[in-house]
Amino acid sequence: MVQGRMRKLPLDDASGINNRGQVSGGRLHGATGFHASRWHKGKVTDLSARAFDRSNTYGINNRGWTIGWTLSADRSERGTLWRKRKLTDLGTLSGSTTRLVAINDRNQILAESQLANGQVHPALWQRGRWTDLAAKGITTEGEVVDINDHGTIAASIRPVFGISHAVLYRKTR
Repeated sequence: MVQGRMRKLPLDDASGINNRGQVSGGRLHGATGFHASRWHKGKVTDLSARAFDRSNTYGINNRGWTIGWTLSADRSERGTLWRKRKLTDLGTLSGSTTRLVAINDRNQILAESQLANGQVHPALWQRGRWTDLAAKGITTEGEVVDINDHGTIAASIRPVFGISHAVLYRKTR
């Protein structure tokens, strides 16, 4: 167990912390809203929301880029990036939803994104573009969980119902 003291933050939940001490999370907003927020050095920054006054975070990298979600007009979860207080809807592979999973310090964002046919594929966002990772050999039978600064992806795959295996995907040269 870690020895030390606990400090209560003015957030209602937390999703990540970076090496600068910035904490991503969310907090209640008004009577029915919930907003993605970032805490740093005693100050909370409301990262805002879009439709339905709802958003939250999934993580933060060491540059302070924060990932999470907002809702679209049809209440679909949209992967959202906040950088320099600007909200960017990252879009999808071609469907209506994208769930962001992780961000590294190379600003690569790992996600699961829906195609127009309703299938959900693992995806990587970098330099403003999505790549369908299923087309690069990453299986859709499971879930991607994290990406490190070398671009290595950790995932859990389920080759058959009830069986799960942890795997790593490394970029080949």
